[in-house]
Amino acid sequence: MARLQTIVAQRQRECCVLKITLLRQETLVNSTFPQAGMVGFPEAIPIGRYRLIFDRASGRLPGYPGSAWRGAFGRQLRRIACSMPGTDCKACPVATACAYPYLFETAPPLQAARMRLYQRVPVPYVLEPEETFLPADSCEKQYYELGLVLVGNANRNFPYVLEALRRAGTLGIGRNRVRLFLQAVQCEQPCGSNQWTSLDMEGVGEYDAMAAAGPAEVPAPPAQFTLRLLTPLRLIREGRLAGPERFRLGDFLVALVRRVASCAYFHAGIALPGNGYFRELAENARALRGYEAKLRWRDWTRYSTRQRTAMQMGGLVGHVDVRDAGIKPFWPFLWIGQWLHAGRGTAMGLGRYVIERDAGGAQEGQ
Repeated sequence: MARLQTIVAQRQRECCVLKITLLRQETLVNSTFPQAGMVGFPEAIPIGRYRLIFDRASGRLPGYPGSAWRGAFGRQLRRIACSMPGTDCKACPVATACAYPYLFETAPPLQAARMRLYQRVPVPYVLEPEETFLPADSCEKQYYELGLVLVGNANRNFPYVLEALRRAGTLGIGRNRVRLFLQAVQCEQPCGSNQWTSLDMEGVGEYDAMAAAGPAEVPAPPAQFTLRLLTPLRLIREGRLAGPERFRLGDFLVALVRRVASCAYFHAGIALPGNGYFRELAENARALRGYEAKLRWRDWTRYSTRQRTAMQMGGLVGHVDVRDAGIKPFWPFLWIGQWLHAGRGTAMGLGRYVIERDAGGAQEGQ
């Protein structure tokens, strides 16, 4: 781990020089713009998927520590990456060259030709905490696993991300500050294959995550399948959160397509089809009727340090059986969405689902 810290320190020194150069050249390093002739939407999105394995000290973690991880990660990332402490990222003259605003407060670049009016775009990472709404004291294992997904250009910042998560774990997660000590890192190649390789911890800071990241292999769509929601899905319908009785598969698909498209465009440099393509998808999505949803509401309360208040972050869990032939155009989005998640709160692991393609309940997105 000392080698990782050395690499990060070197990157910080190099970044300071790079930022000065960028100010002179007026270029951006954290934005990937679509190139003419690029194809493969949405299948070509490069996805890096990792497991971080920690030794766990005694203490009670939150039943679902996604919010705690996200907050601790953001604080440590800012300390590592920021070269102008105390400056608001929106007013910072070197923000476009900094890992923190790109990863944590992602805004659309000024040069964006699509979705220019968005105030925020999806952040290019997803944290997948091990505990999935278990009682706080139910896990007695001496190790802890944290899943990490990096989308497209975010893989260039892998050393920053890894060091920030290492520091966050060492300082402690949750109100009880349960300390977690990073021992191993694994990478899945290709995404969705369930083939995991352990990285050399001495040289992990030099790991070329951008080269290792690649598109998920999308199989042929089955005649029927099940979407199993593992963490609360916070889906907006007609301006309100959708409960079990208001869930519509079409709304889920429209939101998922929008998220995948944003990730492809802003973080992977993939040119998007015209607006007519998305309008047709939305119309087809809302016409789907061949599905059965068996969902329930799961409450979850998290504490917001920034707003200094408790926040209700509940959502839908359960499963949706899909047998509509009209689902075929959405299949690549559904497959990729197993790692990008859906709905709101995806950065902290909400909206996670897996696809079960056979009667035996084999889960694909684990």
